[in-house]
Amino acid sequence: MKSYRIYILSVVLGCSLLSCEKQEVPLFDGEDAIYIATGQTQFSGRVLVNQDSINAVTSYSVNFGFMQDEVMTDTIRIPLRVLGRVSNQDRPVDIAIIREATDAVEGRDFQIFPAMIPANSIQGQLVVVLNRTESLGEDARTLRLQVMTNEHFPRYMYIDSVNVYNQAEISLLNVFRRPDNWEGVWYFGQYYQGFGLGLHFGDYSDTKYRLILELAGTNTIIPFYLRGFPETQPGAPGYFTDNEWRLLIYRIQLYLIRYMQENGRPMLDENGEEITIPGLQP
Repeated sequence: MKSYRIYILSVVLGCSLLSCEKQEVPLFDGEDAIYIATGQTQFSGRVLVNQDSINAVTSYSVNFGFMQDEVMTDTIRIPLRVLGRVSNQDRPVDIAIIREATDAVEGRDFQIFPAMIPANSIQGQLVVVLNRTESLGEDARTLRLQVMTNEHFPRYMYIDSVNVYNQAEISLLNVFRRPDNWEGVWYFGQYYQGFGLGLHFGDYSDTKYRLILELAGTNTIIPFYLRGFPETQPGAPGYFTDNEWRLLIYRIQLYLIRYMQENGRPMLDENGEEITIPGLQP
């Protein structure tokens, strides 16, 4: 059994680089562990000895109702990570469909591609392609996947003695409705009411959200306070920088002003209410 260690440079206030000493910090002893790397699990964790603990589920949601009519597929990329060594060979990751928690149909609603950790890396992806079919509607179809241990990764990783980060659930539907992150957001397992998209855009209506997506040029928007998670870094779908947030709000404001000038009345939503953006009324 091998022992892996990482060395860090301890810098104490007032010391020079020459006087600081290396400190040996044991990472873990044992076999490589595989896990789904989202949120806090990207940065910390331990190898799980007892694999019968409760599974923590990472959730994804795809709604084709927010997309253009011609868009027929979408792709989910679930980040995988190894706690352990780097190998000079590709290492396959075994994936299982949890049938009792899945009502989406493989080959019709989704396709799973072989997952692996590439050579000389401790990170990989599980790629799932989702299909827009006539069977989709307001009732979401669900796909739950589990990362399995195998000869390359005999153990799982956990944050505490309870949760195993090895499952992902994808909900798939095709209806235009208020997004789940409008009223609040989940942050490290805790729900924060009032920090969702509604904080920036005000009360929800279908007409308002269609306008926002059209002017944003995207089918999803990451709430401002969710930026920084591994899956919500720059380049992620729906990510906006500070300047891009300000530009989007300004673009919506300008659109509503021009609508008023051209039509002699404010733009109304499907409920007959004026569409406004907090703090940006003309």
